Amino acid sequence: MSYVFLVIAVVCFGFQFVVTKIYQKYAGVTFFATCLFCTGVGAVSAFLFLCLNKFRWTVTPFSAAMAAVFSVCLAASVYVGILAMSGGKVAVFTLFIMLGGMLLPFLYGAIFLRERVGVWRWIALVLMVGALILPCLERKREKNTWLFYLLCVLAFFLNGAGSIVSKAHQVSVHAVPTFDFMISVFVCMTLLGGVLCVPAYLLRKKRGVPSCAVPELAATQESPRPRYGLAVLGMLGYALCSSVGNCTQLLGARNLPAVLLFPVITGGTVILSALFGRIFFGEKIHAFVWTGIVATLVATCLFLF
Repeated sequence: MSYVFLVIAVVCFGFQFVVTKIYQKYAGVTFFATCLFCTGVGAVSAFLFLCLNKFRWTVTPFSAAMAAVFSVCLAASVYVGILAMSGGKVAVFTLFIMLGGMLLPFLYGAIFLRERVGVWRWIALVLMVGALILPCLERKREKNTWLFYLLCVLAFFLNGAGSIVSKAHQVSVHAVPTFDFMISVFVCMTLLGGVLCVPAYLLRKKRGVPSCAVPELAATQESPRPRYGLAVLGMLGYALCSSVGNCTQLLGARNLPAVLLFPVITGGTVILSALFGRIFFGEKIHAFVWTGIVATLVATCLFLF
């Protein structure tokens, strides 16, 4: 059953990047739009988990602290992702953020949890790192600046930190049930986004503030009039993907080691995001990308040994 949870998590995380791009496209990339996104996603996700948990919610000081840290990492990665994807490809950003979600918890599991890491998994790790770097080597035709890659690096560390926190909570003797933990995470995310909405709204109303939080990135993108109906659909879609994806990942983390769980999620999400980017946004998949996808498939299979 743990492997079923793993597959569901991969599909959800793949679609998560698609709906984030949709929200960014139709709501803009202002700080206020991002705070509103986090508030809405957190509220909807918390309600969904409350329903799944039959409106019961257990909170302990340990779980609350871990949930708060996890929510900060999640909200920050969402903000960075919306900014980055306004000036770059979904597939490239996914490579960075998923590499962080794999490499950092892999090292955490091997070093601090003393999980068994066989020679095939070390080979797979090296192969996957190379596979994730390959698509970044293609010659860029658009004017992506150094700022886009800086945001990708930030996403690398934020996603890795969030994955480590979730794994650390799940293996702790002080852990609360998965649904209770996710309720706490999304309640914290709602509060964080709601509090930041006030100064973000005032900043938006201030004269002279550009409509885009990172104009250097948005300079290469069209700036259509906001379409809030489609933006709300993107928000709801992200909430559903995030809720189901994080839940199934945490359920899988109970029985699967970190050195297997996170690399498989990374490989599957990278493959799906590249395909989704082509299908939904017309992003071209060049030779470097195809080579990376094939290498990622091989590496993912090696992690099963």
